[in-house]
Amino acid sequence: MVNKKGAMLLDLIMVLVIIFAFALVVLFMQTVFTQYKVALDENDHVESDVHERVLRETTTVLDRMDTIFAFMIVGSILALIVSAFYIRTHPVFFVVSVISLIIILMLAGIFSNIFTEISTAEGMTNATANYSIIPNIMDNLPLWMLMIGAMIIIALYAKIKNEVG
Repeated sequence: MVNKKGAMLLDLIMVLVIIFAFALVVLFMQTVFTQYKVALDENDHVESDVHERVLRETTTVLDRMDTIFAFMIVGSILALIVSAFYIRTHPVFFVVSVISLIIILMLAGIFSNIFTEISTAEGMTNATANYSIIPNIMDNLPLWMLMIGAMIIIALYAKIKNEVG
């Protein structure tokens, strides 16, 4: 995260991009793995313990991606809020923070729509059906960014004046 006073909400943009990229990568991984598995099942010449282990291990990893995604978001939120609490800011910058949050919400809406378009594409619907947390968060991404941004703004500006922090 960036350690500048005015860049706290810019860190939220970075988290937004990371969340979006991670969700897309997981969907693409699931799609490629499904195609690989179908091709492997259709090939009668391949019957190996190595292939069975690869299928089993990859399935285990892909099944856990939903939980990893949730933990990644919670960790990012906690890191942003804790670091925002320790940054000293002047109340004059509250308006700039609100304007920045509005821009972030617009970006979140765009990313959410892009994710929805990609996840409902013909080859991706099976991959999306395997997850519950990722599509839910990505469909409600502007709401999530609003909540996170509001918590960051509260942590930035809701401090006692004589408080060291």
